[in-house]
Amino acid sequence: MIVFAQVSFAKDYFLGLSLAHESFHAAKHLAPLYFHFMAQKSS
Repeated sequence: MIVFAQVSFAKDYFLGLSLAHESFHAAKHLAPLYFHFMAQKSS
């Protein structure tokens, strides 16, 4: 039972890790576009 809980925790941990990784990549790609858009809007 304890082993199952640890496996479940590990699964959730890795899932969260990969989600964070994906969102980090998305942010890295979207940030330049966002800053470019804001710069155009202010000028």
